[in-house]
Amino acid sequence: MFPMAVAADDARPNFVLIIADDISYNDLSCYGSKDARTPRLDQLAHEGLRMTNAFLTVSSCSPSRASIITSRYPHNNGDAAELHRKISWHLRSVTGVLRDAGYYTALSGKNHMSWHPAPKDATPPQAAFDKIDNGRSPDKELPNSGGHANWVQTIQECPDDRPFMLWLASFDAHRGWDADGQWDADLYGRMYNPATVTVPPAMVDTPETRQDFASYLNEVTRFDYFVGQVVDELRSLPRPATLWSV
Repeated sequence: MFPMAVAADDARPNFVLIIADDISYNDLSCYGSKDARTPRLDQLAHEGLRMTNAFLTVSSCSPSRASIITSRYPHNNGDAAELHRKISWHLRSVTGVLRDAGYYTALSGKNHMSWHPAPKDATPPQAAFDKIDNGRSPDKELPNSGGHANWVQTIQECPDDRPFMLWLASFDAHRGWDADGQWDADLYGRMYNPATVTVPPAMVDTPETRQDFASYLNEVTRFDYFVGQVVDELRSLPRPATLWSV
């Protein structure tokens, strides 16, 4: 998870939250990976704050996302404490609170969050997002099902008269790997060589393991590329901006 704040002209900063999917912290170069090419994330780590003593509220995907968006421990989110279950209808979201304060909010990429419908005659809290898209591109020339295809466009579509909070969540690197078949060497560099990757000690070193791990690292590097695209777009905004990353 890579939160960022972008200072705007007024006193209310913009916020960008970037979430990877199933990437171990030590499979980033800035956290000690021997193989992973993650130059843009390394740059953010160098310029911002690198967490070295962080803890996850839950290791399962949708409960973790629900915990982030409600700022509550998973067991306080109702059914959403379990995988693929809905958040209790009455619980507010961080992004909904920001919407109430005048922010534009958008989700692009993996969602995996939903709320129970409110009972009849009950008034639910503000919806979490003004706009949601799945972050995938059907472009036959450059297909991208990694969840990050529309991240730059999402920034560009933010209204000029409102601060924004963007939730950018990739499907990289989640099985099954699809970066191999969508690879663009001009964008991402060379693909990883299964023969030279460093197999984690908990894995059995076989040709199949090496190919699998190389395909995983391809998704890590593809994710890194699109994080860089977001950073570049934020820094090109017409209003003065300063980028902080955590």
